[in-house]
Amino acid sequence: MPVELTNPDWELALPQVIVFALAMLLLAFDAFLPRARHFFWLTALSLLGYAGAMLALIWQDEQNASTFYGLFRADGLTVFLSVIILVAAVLTVMVSASYVENLEGRMPLGEFYVLLAFSVLGALLVASAGDLIMIYVGIELSSLATYILTAFAKRRVTSVEGALKYFLLGIFASAILLYGMAWIYGATGATGLDEIARNLQAATADTERLDPALLLGLLLLIVGLGFKMAAVPFHFWTPDAYDGAPTPVTAFMSVVPKAAALAATVRILVQALEPMRDVWLNLIAVLALITMTFGNIVAVSQRNVKRMLAYSSIAHTGYMLVGLAAYQTTVGFGTVTGDASGDLGISSMLYYILA
Repeated sequence: MPVELTNPDWELALPQVIVFALAMLLLAFDAFLPRARHFFWLTALSLLGYAGAMLALIWQDEQNASTFYGLFRADGLTVFLSVIILVAAVLTVMVSASYVENLEGRMPLGEFYVLLAFSVLGALLVASAGDLIMIYVGIELSSLATYILTAFAKRRVTSVEGALKYFLLGIFASAILLYGMAWIYGATGATGLDEIARNLQAATADTERLDPALLLGLLLLIVGLGFKMAAVPFHFWTPDAYDGAPTPVTAFMSVVPKAAALAATVRILVQALEPMRDVWLNLIAVLALITMTFGNIVAVSQRNVKRMLAYSSIAHTGYMLVGLAAYQTTVGFGTVTGDASGDLGISSMLYYILA
């Protein structure tokens, strides 16, 4: 069946389209603009692009709508997380001004802004995803760009070392995540999040015993997402990556990739695997407890500011997982996605991200 690219389709995907166009324009500007005022035009174009994407989000007036055969969703969760991601991108461009300006003449500037745009694009795709495939593509797009940004100060050994650890553990986590998705697909016969939930509901209605394939898939998904969120004990890459990355990139990493990973976690667990709630709630609660405790205890003993922020970021992941562990509604996402039934746990987690 051919895909009909109707106006509602493009309206729901407009923020992602704008950020993709921004990345392409940045590449073109970097190649063809004269070197005089090169830094000014790249910075201005980036800020305009992210502002345009935020305006497109405000323009959207549909709630709980999907398009492109369920690949994209527009709901309260999409808008909330997308605004946070775009605001973080704008702030990163602004705080990066002095850092990038000092690189002018020594390193190409365009790549920094282009990689930033692709990382933001991947995070936006995850925030609006309605399918496991879209979640995986978005996470990997954001991660690959962030790996390179971490090593952007390539003359520093710590930057390259941190990026290498981040990359190796990141691709290992991606493989585990994809393997978990494969088990879920094999057990339910679907990759769409709503369709997975319906199939699981039908399967669990006849028996109280869960398919072992579903349990294995759930465990692999939590491990893979735990790496992406930097939850304990999957946090090993975080201190070295934060310490080695340029300071603006460290600030960016503490918000955008983490927001994307949390968006994926909420989408998969709450939307797709809600019928398995009694299983994953306990796992998330234990993960939250360990992550909060370990992150805060180790952060206190750090002498390096960036490493202290890394462990503090790990602890914040634990706080956000507490909100997910408090999820109790049996109806749906709650007010964050526009449903009539509210859920205080998910809402508190999202407002904590905002804070």
